[in-house]
Amino acid sequence: MKEALRGLIETKSKLQKTHDLYELGAGIGLPEELLGRCEGLTLAYIETRYPDQYVKYEREDAERDFAIAEEVLKWVSERIS
Repeated sequence: MKEALRGLIETKSKLQKTHDLYELGAGIGLPEELLGRCEGLTLAYIETRYPDQYVKYEREDAERDFAIAEEVLKWVSERIS
């Protein structure tokens, strides 16, 4: 999802170097509803990418975050198609 957001940013402006999905989404005009959901995804993304300490990630959390990512990817896809 991060790469899709970055890809849309590249087509509209200068690429931002960040892992913050909220910041990336704000940079491309992601609707507020989806932007708020990106904050939680950023935490999950960082926790699973940089596991300095064990964080238990429940199945329902993964399913929720996956559904949010799909919504954001759909929104991005509609803008670059």
